[in-house]
Amino acid sequence: MNGTHILLSGLIILGLAGTSRSQYSIDNEVPDPSPSVNTKESRSVAVASDSTIGDQGSGLLAGSQSPQSSPYDPSIPSPGLGNLFQTGYCTESGVFEAGASLLLLKPYTQSNTAYTVSSGSTTTNGSNSTTTGLTSVKSFDWNYSPAAEFWLGFRNNNGFGVRAGYFTFDQSSGNASISETAAQATAGQVISPSPFTPTYFPNVGAPVPGRSNFGSPGFLLNGPGVPPTPVGQDNLQFGSRLRVNAIDLEGTFCSRVGNFSFVSGAGARYLSLAQSYHGQLNNAGGGTGDSETQTLNMFHRFTGAGPTISGLATWKVAQSNLSVFGRGRGSMLVGTNCQTAAFAQSVNDPAGLAGTPGSFNFNSSIPSTADSVMPVVDLELGLNYSWCLWNAHWNGSASVVDQTYFGAGNASRSDGNLSLFGCQLGLGVNF
Repeated sequence: MNGTHILLSGLIILGLAGTSRSQYSIDNEVPDPSPSVNTKESRSVAVASDSTIGDQGSGLLAGSQSPQSSPYDPSIPSPGLGNLFQTGYCTESGVFEAGASLLLLKPYTQSNTAYTVSSGSTTTNGSNSTTTGLTSVKSFDWNYSPAAEFWLGFRNNNGFGVRAGYFTFDQSSGNASISETAAQATAGQVISPSPFTPTYFPNVGAPVPGRSNFGSPGFLLNGPGVPPTPVGQDNLQFGSRLRVNAIDLEGTFCSRVGNFSFVSGAGARYLSLAQSYHGQLNNAGGGTGDSETQTLNMFHRFTGAGPTISGLATWKVAQSNLSVFGRGRGSMLVGTNCQTAAFAQSVNDPAGLAGTPGSFNFNSSIPSTADSVMPVVDLELGLNYSWCLWNAHWNGSASVVDQTYFGAGNASRSDGNLSLFGCQLGLGVNF
């Protein structure tokens, strides 16, 4: 009996011990699905636990996230608003920016004359004579030629900055050629240079009525000797060249409203605009041993400086990296117009067709200088695409451009307007 009681007591103790161990495992390792558990209280505990974990996680994330050291982190999508110079890109901190553009431009002038050809005939009826004439004008042919633009700037986090830009263009026209024979000279044809060349150059022979001293018929083709006999053939060639160099230095201010950004600028511009005109006449004498050469060179250059203002507006297309931009600049330049006209004529007459055998040479140069004011307007409209690479913000742009120089004239005159029209491809970087 006592043994039985002792055995039962031991079994009860072991059972209670096993029940206690099982309950510990359920509470501490696996949630207890027993209906006896208060699920409402459990959910409250779980919610409180999740909230605590979230607060702790937020604190960990906030503590571990490093501040953005550059507005051009490659991991951040590009806002697509262009660069400071081309399309008014604005950021939250100061940036340096630089870039270059390749332009294809064609000059347009109000007077682009290379030479004129005048011909006429006279008919006589009794005591009355009638002269009829025809004048044709040949203009220089200009093609699209490359030009270059460079810029460098800085803007602080308040939107204020400075910017420097340089533009250069250097192009020559196609050569314009023409010849005049003895028969054409006898019939009264006259080939003259640009009608705005000086008409008071002396020359070796007597001036030919109706043309400047440079031109055809020259001394040999005009018929030296008595009686006058045209000699050889005049071959003429004309060309022109245009060079533009401009430097801009200005302060800028950048602002942003929604998908629009704006850059305004004010400062100074320096401009050097040079134009030259060249005419050449050669007559080999047609086997007589005589020869003639004429050259006409005209040079027209404006050099000046003055205030300049600019404006740039950019519209970002939706949330893409593509944007549309328009840019305008106006300058009022005060400077000096310098013009020089130089004429040279050389005749070699070893056969003595003009009289005494020998050589005849003449050279003359006429300079002039005047103060001048030149307004300049630049316009540009195009597209820009931006992207992030190597911890910098890059911008590619394509646009149509027009530059108008009011009163620039051409190589042989100082009035009339000059325009450069074409397209531009640019690449810029902000860092």
